[in-house]
Amino acid sequence: MKQVVTITFFRFLSLPDQVWAFRMMGLGKYALQDVEGLTFCKLMGTGAKNGFSLMPDFTSYCLLCVWENQTYSEAFMANSSMFNEYRTRSDELLTIWMQSFQVHGRWAGVQPFDCTNRYEELPIAVLTRATIRTNKLYSFWKQVPKVSQSIVNCEGQLFAKGIGELPFVQQATFSLWQDEASMKLYAYHNKAHREVIQKKVQGNWYKEELFVRLQPIAVEGGIFGVNPLQKYFE
Repeated sequence: MKQVVTITFFRFLSLPDQVWAFRMMGLGKYALQDVEGLTFCKLMGTGAKNGFSLMPDFTSYCLLCVWENQTYSEAFMANSSMFNEYRTRSDELLTIWMQSFQVHGRWAGVQPFDCTNRYEELPIAVLTRATIRTNKLYSFWKQVPKVSQSIVNCEGQLFAKGIGELPFVQQATFSLWQDEASMKLYAYHNKAHREVIQKKVQGNWYKEELFVRLQPIAVEGGIFGVNPLQKYFE
C-alpha cells in the first residue's frame, strides 16, 4: 500500500478551546510519539487573515502527517485520544488525504515524502516550507503582503493558508488548485510571486527550504464554512 500524507485544519471559536489548542502546540508532540505507521508529523499554527501575516491566528491550527499507508491514518483518527479531543473541541475540522508526486529540498534535515506517484487530472496541492535566515527576516516579511494579496485573488486557487512551526522564522504554506495548469500559471507567471522568488534566490533568504506537490485523494469536513474539494469527491 502507498504512503499517504494527511493535513488537518482545526478551528476553535471558544476562548477555552483556543487556550487548549495553543498549549497543545507544545504538548501535542508527545502524544504523536510512537504512533503506529506514522513516519513524520508537524503540529503547526496558522497566520491571521488568509494566513500570510505576521500576526498569528489563535483560532486555527494544522496537523501534517506522513503515513506508511491510508489504513494507519484512518486508525489514528478513529482511535487516538489526542485526535478525538481535537475533534470534540474544534468547531470546524478539515482533513485532506494526499499522495506526493514531486519534491525538492528538506524539512528539518529530512525528506519524508515518497515521490513514486504520478499526477492525474484532479486538483493539486502544494506545500512549501522554509527556515528564514535571521538577518533576512525583514527582507522576507516586507514582501509578504503583496504576495498574500496576489494568491487570494488568483484564478484557479481553491484554498490557501500560511502555516508554521516557529513564528516569523519557520514558515510554510499550503494551497489547493483546481488543476496543475492553474498552479503553474500563478507560480511562474504571477508578477508579485515571480519577483519574490527572484529576490529570495538573489538574497539567499533561506537556510533550508522544501517544495512538495501532492495529489488529493480524499477529503472530510470543512473549514471557514466550506469544503474546498467537495465537488471533486462527491
